[in-house]
Amino acid sequence: MISFRNHEKFDKDATIIFIDKEQVKQKDFLFKDKNLEESLVQLIKEDRFSGEKDEVFPFIAKKNKLVLFVGVGKSEDQNLTALRITVKKALASSYLKKCEALELITHSTEEKSIIAIIEGIMIGTYKWEKYKSTSKDSKSKTLSNVTIVCE
Repeated sequence: MISFRNHEKFDKDATIIFIDKEQVKQKDFLFKDKNLEESLVQLIKEDRFSGEKDEVFPFIAKKNKLVLFVGVGKSEDQNLTALRITVKKALASSYLKKCEALELITHSTEEKSIIAIIEGIMIGTYKWEKYKSTSKDSKSKTLSNVTIVCE
């Protein structure tokens, strides 16, 4: 299930925050949490996160919640297919394999970007399991709830 809200709550198993190079350069992000923003700015200053396309940086935020910073590259170089693939790769990350519910903060409020992110979620979470037997040792969970934060 995909749902929407207009501000982040960090109340899911993990939060994915998409950030482009321009936001990194200007240090202007679409989330409002000041502590998380300060931590991200520190990562940028230490040259540990730059917003490059497909760059993923896991971070443990308040209340031991996982935040995954995901770079989408330069805004002028972005296309919707690349954004869909970036979303799919982020959802397939090993950091998220035990998550059932995610909060996803977009890097853009443009309608076409939001639609591409939704399509990336649909592509990235699809699993063909008709003939697959279930394993008792499997510790991964099925992602069943994604909340998209956009204003």
